[in-house]
This record gives sequence, C-alpha cells and structure tokens, in this order.
Amino acid sequence: MIDYSESWLILTLFKWKGSVFPRSCLFAVPAALITVFLVQAQDALEVDLRQELGLLDAHRSQLWIISLGVLHALLVFRIQRAMERFWEGTGLLHQMRGEWFDAVSCCVTFSRASMPIRPQETMRFRHAIVRLMSLCHGSALEEIGGEDGDFCETIDSHGLATLTLEHLTDCAEEYDFNRVEVLLHMIQSLITHNLDVGVLKVQPPILSRVYQTLSRGFVNLLNAKKIADTRFPFPFAQLISALLFLHVVLLPVLISAVISQAWLAFTFTFLPIFSMCCLNYIGVELENPFGRDANDLPLKHFQVPRWFSDGVKNYQVTGYVLLDDAWRPLVGTLQAQVLSLLACHCIIQVLKSRPPEWSGDCPLCRVHVSIYNLRDENDELLVQPDVHELWGCVFIQHGQIGLASYHFDSPEECYISYENAPPHWRLDNGSKPPAKKYWTDASFHEDELTFRGVIHWDPPFNGEVKWRYRIQFSEDFSGVVGGEIVATSATGSEKTTPFLAPWIAEWERHLSYLRWTPPPSTIFGSVYVQGAVYAGVHEGVASYHFDSLKNCYISYANAPDSWLLDDGSPPPRRKPFEQVSYEQDTRTFRGVVKWPQGFDGAALWEYTMVFAPDFSFISSGKVQPYGPSGRPLRSAQYFGDPMTGLMLSAVLYYTRKPSVLSANEKVRATILALDDSEAGQEDAVETVEPEQQEQREPASASAEMNNCLLMLLHSSADLMAGISKQRCLMDIMEIRKAMHGTLSESWLQETLDKAAPGSPDEPANVKDVEEEESQSGSMVQEAAGTEVVLPQVTAQGETSSDGGAAPMFEEPFEEKLQPTTLLQGMDQAVMALTGIRQAIAMQATDVDRSIDGFLALAKKLRKTDQVDDLVADEAEPADVEFTFGWDCSAIPSFEASG
Repeated sequence: MIDYSESWLILTLFKWKGSVFPRSCLFAVPAALITVFLVQAQDALEVDLRQELGLLDAHRSQLWIISLGVLHALLVFRIQRAMERFWEGTGLLHQMRGEWFDAVSCCVTFSRASMPIRPQETMRFRHAIVRLMSLCHGSALEEIGGEDGDFCETIDSHGLATLTLEHLTDCAEEYDFNRVEVLLHMIQSLITHNLDVGVLKVQPPILSRVYQTLSRGFVNLLNAKKIADTRFPFPFAQLISALLFLHVVLLPVLISAVISQAWLAFTFTFLPIFSMCCLNYIGVELENPFGRDANDLPLKHFQVPRWFSDGVKNYQVTGYVLLDDAWRPLVGTLQAQVLSLLACHCIIQVLKSRPPEWSGDCPLCRVHVSIYNLRDENDELLVQPDVHELWGCVFIQHGQIGLASYHFDSPEECYISYENAPPHWRLDNGSKPPAKKYWTDASFHEDELTFRGVIHWDPPFNGEVKWRYRIQFSEDFSGVVGGEIVATSATGSEKTTPFLAPWIAEWERHLSYLRWTPPPSTIFGSVYVQGAVYAGVHEGVASYHFDSLKNCYISYANAPDSWLLDDGSPPPRRKPFEQVSYEQDTRTFRGVVKWPQGFDGAALWEYTMVFAPDFSFISSGKVQPYGPSGRPLRSAQYFGDPMTGLMLSAVLYYTRKPSVLSANEKVRATILALDDSEAGQEDAVETVEPEQQEQREPASASAEMNNCLLMLLHSSADLMAGISKQRCLMDIMEIRKAMHGTLSESWLQETLDKAAPGSPDEPANVKDVEEEESQSGSMVQEAAGTEVVLPQVTAQGETSSDGGAAPMFEEPFEEKLQPTTLLQGMDQAVMALTGIRQAIAMQATDVDRSIDGFLALAKKLRKTDQVDDLVADEAEPADVEFTFGWDCSAIPSFEASG
C-alpha cells in the first residue's frame, strides 16, 4: 500500500511507484504519434485521401458511438467491482484480526483466577495460546497472499512439539493443506484441555463465546480467500481488451480525418486512449487487494508480532549451531537466531531447499537464518581448542562484557564486573554498583568444576545484603551449566535464582552465562575474503592474507579459470603486497601490488584499506589501478561496509575469516551428524546374520531391549544438552548392535513386566510424577558435566557395571524406570531420533532401520498414533496427536544484575 500526501497536487502527479501512467502511455503515445503521421502525410499528398476514403464522415458513424458507449460501460462496471472487492478485503482482514484477538484476550482474562493456584500451568497456557494465534494469523495472511506473498513474522514457536511443527510443514509442502485449519483445531483443543484441568476458571456457556469468535474469524478468512481466489470473469476482461485495442487502432484514423493541426491531433488522440487505459489498469490493480504489488494491502502491517502478546513477556535468545560433514557440500556452519526448540528442524528445512550460500527466513518458523561455510583451506572445521582451567576466563550474559560478567583472573582475583551496567541498576542509596565487586570466601573445586563465593552489599542492592554463589562449569569451560545464587535480604528471607546451560530451555527465572572470547586487536594473523559473510569457498579467490607486516599477500589459489593476466597466464597463487604500512590508531593498511605482465591493462594496484573497530570486515578504502605509463586508470574500486545491507556490484566487500570459533559458536545442535571418520568406525560394528537372529532366545532379546532403552534415554539427554557428540555416536552404534529385527509381543510384555509389574497404563500419583520430572532434569544436568556409565543387562535379567553384577534395576536410575518415566524418556528419544534420522539417512541405512524398530516399539508402548509419521514412509498423512511440550533446545536469556 502506497502512503502518500494530497497536500501538494504536483507531488502526487509525479509519484511513479504504483502509478498506472507508464503502462497507459505505452498505448496512448504510439497512437498519438500515428495520428500526427497521418496528418502530416495528408498534407504532403496531392490527393485528398480523407475525402475520397470517406474519413470525413466516419466520425459521425453510429457504430463508432455505440462501441465507445459499450467500452465506457464495461470500464465503469470493472472499476465499481474492483473498489467493492478492495474495501471488502481490507474490512475482512480487520474483522478477522479483531475476532481472534478478542478470543485470545478472553482466554488470558479467564485464566487470571488460576494464577495464584497454578502459576506455572497458567503461564504455559498463556505463552502457548499467544504463540499459536500469532502463527495462525501469520499463516492466514500467507495463504491470502498466495505464492508471491511474503513470510509474516511471528513471535516464535515456543511450546510446540517437534511432531506438531513437522506436521504443519507437511500440511503446506507435501499435502497442500491449509495450516490455519490445523492451528485453529489445536487452539480449540488447548482451550478445552485447560478448561478440564482448571486453568480456565469460567463456566462453559461463557467460554463458548471464545469458540464463536474463533469461528467468526475463520469465516472472515474464508471470505477474504474468496476474493483472492476468484478472478474478474475472463469474458469481461477479454471484451474490454478487444474494444480497447480497436479504439487504439481506429482513433488515430478518425482524429486525423477531422483535425488538420498536428499538435491538436496528438492531444485529442492521447487523452481518450490514456484515460481509458488508466481506468482499465486501475481496475486490474484493485481487483485483488492481496499480494506484493505497490497498491495491494500491506499484509505485513496486519501481522505485528507483538499485538497478540499483550501482558505476556516474549523471551528471545541468540544461539549458534554447527553442523558437521554429513551435510557437506551443502553447508559447514549455520548461524541462526534461535527462538524456539525447532532450531534443528529449521536447519533441516533450510538445508533441504536452499543453496550453500543463503540468507533468509526459515520456511517453517520464519526465523532468520544464514548459512555459510566455516572451514579452512584443508577443509577442516574451525573449532576453538577447549579450555582446561578456570583462571583467565570471563563469563558473560547477553554477549556483553561488564554487564554483571564474571571474571576469574586468578584464585585471588575473582570479581563481578558492572562496568557497562544499565543506568537503572542502582544500590538502595541511589549510587551505581562498583565497577568490580570481589567475591569473598572464594574457592574452586576442580573435581566438581564448581566455584563458590559470597558477595556482600553495603548499602543493600534491591534490598539484598548477601549473595551466595555456587557456579558449576562445563568440562570445557564454555559455559555455566548449573548452580544457583541464594540472595539474603535485610530481613533474613532468602531467594534462589538457578543457573542453567544456555542450550537447555526453561521458562522459569534463571541465569545463563557463556565464556567470552576477546575480539582481535590487529589485522595480522587474519584472512579476509570477499562476501558479506565468511564462506570457505571464497578463500583463495583474491583473498587478503595478513600473516605479519612483512608477509602480506593476495591469494589466487582458487581463482576462476577466466582470471588471466594480459599475457594469457593465470595469476600466481600468492601475490605479495609491497611498500606495506599499517597505522594501528586508524586501522589503515596501505600497500601496492605490481603486475609486470599487466592485469586488465593495469601495471600496479595501490591499496588503502580501513578496517572495522572489531576487525571483522573492511569498512572502507580504495583500490586504484595505474597503467604502464604511471597514469591512474578510471576503473578504481572502493571497499564497502557489508553491515549496511546495501550490496552494490561495483563495490568490494571483504569479511574476516575467524581463526577459531568463539565459545558462543561451539556445537550446540540437537542434530547428530556422522562425519567420515565416524562413519569408518560404524563399518566395524558387529552385525548378526538373519539366521542367527531367528535363533536368539527371548530372554537375551529382552535384555538387549532394556540396554537399548537405557542407551536411548541417555542419548536423548546428551543430544538435548549438546555435550558429547562422540558419546552420542557410540550410543547409536550400541543401539544398532542390539536391535536387529522386530520384537515379538512376548518380549515386549516381559520387558514391561520387569520394568514395572502391573499395567503399563496405570497412572502414577502426583508425587511420583514430580519426582520423575525432577530426576529427568537432574539427568540432563548430569549429562552436561559427567560421563554416564550405562549398566549392561544380561540374558539372566541382571545388570552389571564397573562394580560387578547386581540385580536388575537396583541402580538409582533404573529404580525410577516406572511406566511414566519410561514414556517420558521415549518421548525425548523420539524427538532426538527425528533429527538423527534426517542427519544420517543418506549415509547409514542400517542405523535408520534400527531407529524404525525403536519407533515401532515406542508406538506399541504408548498405545497411540503419535509416532505414525516417523515409522517407515507412508503415502497418507499420519494421525498426529498434537502435544504442547516445553522441551526446548534453546534457553531464553534473562537479564539479571547477579
């Protein structure tokens, strides 16, 4: 939609964006010129052809008048219908938005009474429904906009299970089914479920109003789609086009018959044709108000992500995900703004449909994603070496140092930095917190990787006088994975705030810290390649290498074959800079490159490069070529800032190649990828022939199944925590070894009987569920910091560990392997295996079949169809049971002074 002002008529007259004037002139101007030609030709001829051909009487023909009347009537009819469709379309969009907003507002209001009683469930319901409605409204606008429409931004996809979002993707891409109907069904199911559990404290007749508003909004959507899907009738459009064409052809002949002045003939021919063409094109522009044309309704304006989230805080976090060789040559590194648990699924969707170098919105959740390669010239991943001690490390939140960052310079020098604290962070007396606040009673236990210390506040900080810290670090000291802060107020009350690893999702108040990697302070030791983002394929394509002040050169190791010197030879692999100088204060590099053979007619290139303050790219500068005579050539090129987003073809854009990945960019993916070396290990796994498989005893198969379940539970925890890729790989290999075929019902029943005697569908009480949830959280934390040793189950039903034989399920972990815990663990394993299947499907079909076996078993244990779409490849869509789980793979950041 064009925003314009009518205050000055002349400004509106010369506004060309969205105007119908240019297209109308394409018909009116040639017709007017033909009229002028006919008038001039009549004056030049000796015989008056106008009178002999009867042209002087043609303008009085009734046929001509009737044809003009029909054309005018048709144009008026089209304009009227177009305006009606345009205003009806914008009205329907506003009505749809109002109905759905009212439904969400009522649900949030009806849940206020349950907030004191069920605060966690209420907040989860609110977060889920606003995100579902945001996704539903955005999907509705996308469907109205058609294939040419833009992606509409949504809040995020928190609260949606992996299977649910996969099904939504399949609806649009595979089954050509509208996502809006599915999302509305999910919203109604969510409302009904929370009414049953007591989150919505309202009587059912009153709640029925919410269903009515949802239904009315959907009806408005269908009416809007009626406008988008129904074109102006073709017979009318064809007749209007034919009459306009005849008018353009015949009007110059008639005008030239009655007007002998050339300029008058031009004017009276141009104006009628121009006006009628304008009216026709205006009708064409307004008939379909939805799309990407300049005069279409601004659908993005209707989808403001936060208008659904009134009163509900929107958490966001930026994460970095690294994929390995399984996706080569598609991608080496994916950098994404992770807003939901679907980071891994977004990666898969992008890799399926996008080229290696791509930046845009994920087709699933519309998160902005950039893909680029991050490998050295030997095709090796650039990974920062692990840190093996705490001292010398700095841990930050929100990517900013000095924002309550933790500094561990030495055992005697440990403090919190408030150097860049926000202005509203004040002590109770109104003063700023000190730039360095030192811990007292500081100690670090190397075996537990745990730091303890105390911070005293005098005057108090937010009414608190003492903070007791327990900070647990990961094995490579890349981040804080556990611990808590216990704050004591002046009255003696205590409040606890936990630390959680940034790759674990939790909606409760918490702190997340990652190790800080300082940026470079010079250009030396860096490589700069062409492009707005670093890509490994660009290295060696006129890339700049600054090894030292005496060793700076341009690399042409991977230059295209079309790059040739003037004598026909290729450029050298290394072309050194000469007369080099570097000014540290202004970050300016100067040097020259000489070409005795000539390169595009130049004998010398003179370089001036100015680098960004963080040395991540070349921000400005110039390359001035000189000819053999020493005179400067006109083909000078300038360096541009790639961060502006304006990419010009004549400008050079260079980005620094990271020497290593920072701690924030290390592997945090829930996808497991098998690289070449690990695939070689996989080939050595022991296999069992089918004949031997049939001869196995049920007890042995049952024991293997128990081992398989335990390994899958641990593997899913490892995958969600993103800790040990090699460990997860070994677990998968063990699963492959253990699972060779389909398990019989007798083996399945034996497994269930041993895990928990009685009915597997027997519900657990609330206390058991809470204990199981608590243990599930501790399992993830354990996976983050220690190496888990799995017990092996023998054919006689006993478990063995490093400590020797023991009765089955006597270890603490196995003691809790009740049906509820088993099913929760299998849900986690299904989520993990979904990503594993897609990451290894092209390389390890045996492992893929093993995953099929486990998913088939999971279906039997759950007695639902929740995993139907994961078992084999079916032609029909699966009957998916939508879940609203909160097992996310990205943690929301929480700004806290501690």
